[in-house]
Amino acid sequence: MGNQLGSVQPDYNNLPELQQLAFVERLGGGRFLKTLKYAMSVGGSGAPAQLLAVKVYFKRTPNEKLAPYLEMLTEVRARLSAEAAPNVMPFRWFRETTHVAYLARQYLHSTLLERAATPPFLSHDEKLWVAFQLLSALSQCHAAGVVHGDIKGENVLLTSGHWVLLTDLGNFKPALLPVDDPADFSFYFDGGGTRRSCYLAPERFAEAPLASHPAAQAGVLCSGRAVTESMTSEGAGELRALLQRVSPPPLADTLLRMVALSPEERPTAAECLSSLRGCVLPEAFYSFAHGFFGQLRLLDHERQAAEVCDQYASLIARLGPKGT
Repeated sequence: MGNQLGSVQPDYNNLPELQQLAFVERLGGGRFLKTLKYAMSVGGSGAPAQLLAVKVYFKRTPNEKLAPYLEMLTEVRARLSAEAAPNVMPFRWFRETTHVAYLARQYLHSTLLERAATPPFLSHDEKLWVAFQLLSALSQCHAAGVVHGDIKGENVLLTSGHWVLLTDLGNFKPALLPVDDPADFSFYFDGGGTRRSCYLAPERFAEAPLASHPAAQAGVLCSGRAVTESMTSEGAGELRALLQRVSPPPLADTLLRMVALSPEERPTAAECLSSLRGCVLPEAFYSFAHGFFGQLRLLDHERQAAEVCDQYASLIARLGPKGT
């Protein structure tokens, strides 16, 4: 999708194909894609507007064709359905015009990093629930034959009910980057914020980068870093120093293997979930909570309340304090 900004950048209030949306604000400061928040009216007058995050790519020239990328995004969206990948949110709408291309998804208020740093802070059990879901999201991607390509704390979203959604798949970005020139990394992967960090696996930096696709094990390292940051509530710092603050020790050991420099030494996401089951991550996460809350989030508020009331005794028995 090019490596330079186009010379023509329309007013965000008057972008083609978005006339039915109301521009709210610009999000982030990325150079490759501009992230904007829009509001879309649904359900007639008086209904709350639906908020969308729209990624905008300004073409270098009108002749730049993006059809292969749109085909890939369509395939990814089909594979990562809400049923097959309940913890992944692919782009749901994309459109190409002469000068601009758009990617759109639902807007959620909090990223994992923002929520971890915002009072009331996540409890240890809540952090484990988030870690379980993030590993599940990675496993769901790989089971569907999809590699995310840009896993980092900013691309992990949390609902108000602490449901995790891995979003903003970057499998259209370069799989390999030059080891001696940070320009491509800054252009494609630096969000432009105050946080200066690199989640990319070391094998993605090469002396002579060739066209390729990122390997699944590269995402394991990125996820290991994201889980480490969420468990320690720290978004910066030397990774191994952060790992020393992770508890319990079996989780720290698993994360240490996930961030191994050699991709052959990293376990798969499914192997991580299996090894942590029942010893670090409660069995109830696997056998009850994930399925229950995954279905609950798809219901409207009234049906959610009714379902919780109907399942209250089971919720307390499975997830409540021991002895309740």
